[in-house]
Amino acid sequence: MARTTAITALLNRLSTTSGGTSEQLTLDEVLSVIAATNYIMRAAIELRGEPHARAIVLDALPETTRLGHVLTRYSRIAFLEVAMQGRTLAKWIREGTAQVAGLKFTIPELQAWATAQRHPSRANWAGVSFDWPILRCEARLSAPLPSQPDHGFLIAPGLPTFSSSGEAIAHYLYPGHGVRGQNIPDAFLVAHIADTRCWLSHLHFTPTHVAIRLEGAHVDGARVELIGIPERQEKTVGRSGRIKLRLPAGIEPEQILIVSRGGAWLDYRFLGRTLRFESRADTTFEPPDRSTQVALLAVQGEQQTIEYKRQLPATESERVKLARTVVAFANTRGGYLIYGVEREGASGWQIVGVDPAAANAADDLIRTIRNRVTPDPEVEIVDTPVEGRRLIAVFVAPRTRRFFALNTTPPEFYVRRQANNFPATLTEIRELAETLAEQQPPRPPWSTF
Repeated sequence: MARTTAITALLNRLSTTSGGTSEQLTLDEVLSVIAATNYIMRAAIELRGEPHARAIVLDALPETTRLGHVLTRYSRIAFLEVAMQGRTLAKWIREGTAQVAGLKFTIPELQAWATAQRHPSRANWAGVSFDWPILRCEARLSAPLPSQPDHGFLIAPGLPTFSSSGEAIAHYLYPGHGVRGQNIPDAFLVAHIADTRCWLSHLHFTPTHVAIRLEGAHVDGARVELIGIPERQEKTVGRSGRIKLRLPAGIEPEQILIVSRGGAWLDYRFLGRTLRFESRADTTFEPPDRSTQVALLAVQGEQQTIEYKRQLPATESERVKLARTVVAFANTRGGYLIYGVEREGASGWQIVGVDPAAANAADDLIRTIRNRVTPDPEVEIVDTPVEGRRLIAVFVAPRTRRFFALNTTPPEFYVRRQANNFPATLTEIRELAETLAEQQPPRPPWSTF
């Protein structure tokens, strides 16, 4: 009980600090935390001169990547990977000597002060991330290690070859993380302790909701909130660990999904960042149908990929503006032109709908675009009710291997900047042409054209 209390006490001490915020501790406090559990210890041991530890990483995780070799030896450096009791590790650090797999080495003196941090699940810190919230403790050396030349390959029979000791340390001390030698954390001792009380294990996004699955020993009764939005969403989790929260119309970087209990956070996720990870196993997406997508786009406000119009084009000038917007969208990131939305006040937008009796609206829009834009852009027209009013949206695909212009003499090129259309400059036209040329597949060597 005393051993687990040391970790719990430190977690409580860091209960309100945001992820990555450091708390200064004495070295003795950190060693008491290290002694409170067991680890997979990975260490780099310098073999030139008296063998001494160069870096130590401790992982106390439910699952961890194992390389499977207790001792891996190169000519100038060796690597250890072994399951260890934390109290043994703390004793070694205090005494300054250790022995594993027949290799005896010294542990340099550490500074009297160390640091502790909490990180939410999936947080990337110095190239390292975990599936669980992490308590991370770091300790640094009181004096730099003796300088040793670190150039030339590390080569040994039956072992992977590295361009430097740093690359080898990244591989052996941080397996499975993709850490590179230049990104190795600068602390001598790094301990990762998983906080498995409750964490966000899976998020499934639909156009209107996020379905959340939590895991951990203390799921039942945890509180989940979506903060940073006008209408705060909040639910208490039951034994199933599954809940669903309603999403706002637009996801902003400051919106946070946070799990807490008793005034302390257990895990959290920034939604704006999470939505970028479409290929990650813990985050899945249900693409919206076109009608739902129009409803969401109609309340997000004008921006680089969204433009609103009050009514369908009825004059030649309005038809030219439609074609100009399609060209600008098609020459940049694509976009959505939505008819039936008008500005309300200085900063808001109101869904007013277009004439419900307007017939052949989709055909008229397509005809206008085909007659005025060259080459034919990839567009889709969606005619759908939103809040009881009729909206018509023109979906314009982003540019691929060609660029577009108004079908005039000479052709007029447009691009999208923020929420407006602008004539393309000569430099932009050149850049468009160069980009497209790079995208063209190479000609076969026998081609003479």
